[in-house]
Amino acid sequence: MLYQPFFLNATSHYMRHVADKCGISHFYTFKAENDGAKALGIPDGCVDILMCCDEDNPTLTVCGTGFSPRRLYLNAGVQYFGIRFRPGCFFTEDKQLSFADVVGKDIECEQLPDTYKRMFESGDFYQMIDIFLKSYLPLYSDEADNEKARGIMEKILQIEGCCSIEDIAEDSGYCRRHLTRVFKDAYGMTPKTFSDIIRLQNIIARFRGGMTEVDYQSLVDEFGFYDQSHLLHFFFLFLSMTPKRCDDFVSDENYLKKLIII
Repeated sequence: MLYQPFFLNATSHYMRHVADKCGISHFYTFKAENDGAKALGIPDGCVDILMCCDEDNPTLTVCGTGFSPRRLYLNAGVQYFGIRFRPGCFFTEDKQLSFADVVGKDIECEQLPDTYKRMFESGDFYQMIDIFLKSYLPLYSDEADNEKARGIMEKILQIEGCCSIEDIAEDSGYCRRHLTRVFKDAYGMTPKTFSDIIRLQNIIARFRGGMTEVDYQSLVDEFGFYDQSHLLHFFFLFLSMTPKRCDDFVSDENYLKKLIII
């Protein structure tokens, strides 16, 4: 599961429906109770499709993973519906955009495609998921444009980002330069950056899994950091905060009350 915990700063009620199939991680919905000034998107290696269900002006935005926290710009009082794809996965009906095309970007569609118009007209979370899947699944293909790049990505996911690029290159039979070029062409970032993002997400998962107190040395040992200073630098680079502050946020009772998983 990929985490965007700071989305919850925009709402008091965030619903998530786990799919974890056909390239989709999960669906989510929330009502923005402010303009998103404190709601941040953090690096997750994923692409989101976010629909603003404003009655007068519904919009659709494709949001590629970033490399540092970035603010969400929301319309207060409006319901939002989102689709989060699995890391490295992204598929649209017209196939005009690839995963690499949207990395680090928010791309607003000029108009709602027909499928999303029907979803907007429905307004019901479960019906919106059903409408999307009925359109998406018949067109979905599990075939990767670059099987070499996907094999590298799956390896990184399997070992939770705790890997040496040199080791992956050796296992794959490529030199580091070739491996990096193949991966970046497919996913818009280097395998080192992707590994770091997945490592970050797995640390957050440990916090969500019930780590009662941040044990810096345990994190250093488990996730392959040189020392505690390296760990702190890593968190400031990707989250602009300490591990403890992140842990306090995702473990807070108010956060847990907001999150509904179905």
